[in-house]
Amino acid sequence: MLEGSWGKDVVEQYMRKYLPRQGKAASQAEVVAAMSLVGMSPPADVLDIPCGFGRHSSALAELGYRVHGVDSSAAMIAEARCRTGVQEHWTVADYRQTGISSESFDCIVNLFTSIGFCGTDGDSAAIREFHRLLRPGGAVLIETAHRDQIARKMREAAEDAEGAGTAAPEEAVALRESRTFDVVEGMLVTEHGYPADGAERRSYTSRIRIYSVTELVGMLTAAGFKNIRVHGGLAGGRVGLDTRLAVVAEK
Repeated sequence: MLEGSWGKDVVEQYMRKYLPRQGKAASQAEVVAAMSLVGMSPPADVLDIPCGFGRHSSALAELGYRVHGVDSSAAMIAEARCRTGVQEHWTVADYRQTGISSESFDCIVNLFTSIGFCGTDGDSAAIREFHRLLRPGGAVLIETAHRDQIARKMREAAEDAEGAGTAAPEEAVALRESRTFDVVEGMLVTEHGYPADGAERRSYTSRIRIYSVTELVGMLTAAGFKNIRVHGGLAGGRVGLDTRLAVVAEK
C-alpha cells in the first residue's frame, strides 16, 4: 500500500533511487535468470505485473518474448511507454482484477518484491488472478523478500546504526529513507523523503506485507497452483536467512 498516489514527482524520485542500482545490464541479467528458473523460451507470451517503469518488460522484449506490462500507476505506465518507445501492450490496472482475457499468457513474472501491497486477502486475490491469466501448463514466478530475511536485516541494521558515527553521503541525505518492521503483522513500513522545489522536502510512505516462505507457498496452493518450487532468489539454490525468495508455480 502506498500512501498518496504515484504521481510524476514520486515516480521521478523512485527512478532516481533505483535506476543506479538496477540499470539495463542488471535488468537483463535478472530476466535471463528468471526465465531460466521458469524454463521458458522466446517467443512465449509473458505478463510483467506490476511492471513499474518497464525495466524488466523492455529486457524481456529484447530477448524475443512477447511482453505485456500491467501497473496500477498511470505515471509508471507513461514512463514505460516513454523509455521503451513502445506504445502498445501496456495496461493501467489493479493486479487483483486486470480485465485481461483468461489464459492469455504462458508466463507471469512478479519481480522485485511486488506482492504484499494489498493485504492478505487482496494479495491472495492477485495470485488467483495470476492463475486465471495463465494458460494450462503456464508458470508464475514471484521474486521477493521474505519475512525471515527482512527480520534479520532489520535487526542487523539497528545494530549497525547504534555504532555508526560517520556522515551520510550527500545523495543519501537527499533521498532519506526510514524503515520499521512489525514482526507480529509482518509489515514493512518505509518513509521516503526527498527534496522538492526550493528548500521544501516531500515524502511518501509505503507499506508492504512481507510473507514467510510458508505463507506464500500456501497462498499459491490455495489459488490452484501445483509443482511449487522455492529458490534462494533468482540465482537459485536454497532459501536462507541471507537470500531473497523466488517461487515458481505451475498451472
